[in-house]
Amino acid sequence: MQGKGFVDEQGDNARCRFGTKANYAIVDAQIISYERLVCRSPANYKPSEPGILPEDVPLSIALTNDEYDPWTETSHKFRFYD
Repeated sequence: MQGKGFVDEQGDNARCRFGTKANYAIVDAQIISYERLVCRSPANYKPSEPGILPEDVPLSIALTNDEYDPWTETSHKFRFYD
């Protein structure tokens, strides 16, 4: 039941950030369980160099705070492509 409480309390704030601090898009995350969440890739993301794809960008997750900070810092990447 502890996992269920985590989902209920934190689920409203879960976000995924695609990109770097200089160029990013944020989307809402859907928490599936204590160990899994889902984010849809953002439709409004613009490549760093306009029109140049594919582009690999960092993927970060935040669960708390009004500013959704702190974000995770991992080596996970997401690839945007045509």
